[in-house]
Amino acid sequence: MTAIRRFRERRSLAALLIAALTLLAAACTSSTPETGSETGLEDPPSLPIPEQPLSPEIEAMVSLSGQLAVVDGHDVYAMAPDGTGVTLVAGGDVVVASQPTWSPDGSRLAWVTTDGTTSAIAAGPPGAEPLVTDGLATPPFYLGWDGAGASLAYLTSDPLGSGFEMGTLTPGEATVGGQVGAPLYLSWRPETFGLALHTDASRLELLEPPTSLELVAATAGELAAPVWLDDERLLLVEAGKLVVLDVVTDERTEFLDIGDLTRLVLSPDRSRLAYLTVRAGTQTVALGNTTPAQPVVPDEIRLRVFDFASGRDSLVTDEPALSFEWSPNSGLLSWLGEADAGQVEWHIWSSAGEFTTLAPYVPSPLDRSAYLPFFDQYAQSQNRWDPDAQAMVFAGTIGEISGVWVQLVDGDFGPIRVAEGDYATWSPPPGGGGGASIL
Repeated sequence: MTAIRRFRERRSLAALLIAALTLLAAACTSSTPETGSETGLEDPPSLPIPEQPLSPEIEAMVSLSGQLAVVDGHDVYAMAPDGTGVTLVAGGDVVVASQPTWSPDGSRLAWVTTDGTTSAIAAGPPGAEPLVTDGLATPPFYLGWDGAGASLAYLTSDPLGSGFEMGTLTPGEATVGGQVGAPLYLSWRPETFGLALHTDASRLELLEPPTSLELVAATAGELAAPVWLDDERLLLVEAGKLVVLDVVTDERTEFLDIGDLTRLVLSPDRSRLAYLTVRAGTQTVALGNTTPAQPVVPDEIRLRVFDFASGRDSLVTDEPALSFEWSPNSGLLSWLGEADAGQVEWHIWSSAGEFTTLAPYVPSPLDRSAYLPFFDQYAQSQNRWDPDAQAMVFAGTIGEISGVWVQLVDGDFGPIRVAEGDYATWSPPPGGGGGASIL
């Protein structure tokens, strides 16, 4: 009996030991992390990696508002100002996308596509399904939204070869034919649906689509793109004088001696006018195909600003200004001048007479040939400035590196390359940045 009892006790102890080991194994298995080691032991807790502080330059870049639309070869992209959040808008191997143009509130983008046979104009928020107007015989080379952001005007080559053709459209709907001329410039009326056309360097006309066309003045070609002061008054150049023309009463008021040729860019709030005076028979100031600047031996070229409230007329520079553009808040004027070794550089002017000069660069071939020579027309539809007037965007080559660059205008930081590309335009402030003229 004693031996049997000892055997039973040993067997009970063995059973208890096996049961305990089974429970222990089950407990270890259930507590093993899914990503842990084969032993079932939890990895030791990792120490938190301290966040690396952003440099002041990068922090300022990240804080910039709005979006960039970038042309890169055949493609158009939208992205954040620091180059992140890239969205392909249009383009491809057989389709060429071009002319990205933001709506006045910055919510939509319009662009042109062509496959070499037919062309189209599309519009919509970047990344969303666009509204498309197709069937155009030639690809437009200019797009401009009306003030309400409801319609687009476009310029394209006349299929019959007689110059340029202008038309209008509501995105997704058929085009409405306009006028033909060479040269041909346009400007949307600020409030009423209509356009001013400067056609054949000989006449200024008022177009109310689809068909109403009225001659309001003969011109001698002294200006390029027309400029509206408000819904009833246009700026006109006659015999070297800058004239305010009331298109309703036909009243004319002279107020500036402008010279033989001029380019006009009105500030977004319509309180100040930047204008170029070119005298003594000079024909043009433009960008050539081989070097950035090709003025025709000017005796006098001056960039000036006229303030309508005070009547003050200020000299900005007497150097050749190849382009100029107001910041969205109307407080700063950027102008493009020549630099060393075939480069150009943007200068930032304020009414206090202060200057900041941005980095010198060689403009991209696209910007040099398609945009900069017609800066006064594109000033009414494109933006090199960010919505908050803190930075500018430009495309070109600095040193040996080409691409799209963003540079803060406070003078403390150099340019940052944010993307590959040939041209870039910034979305405008949500409110558009405009206002009524105080003249």
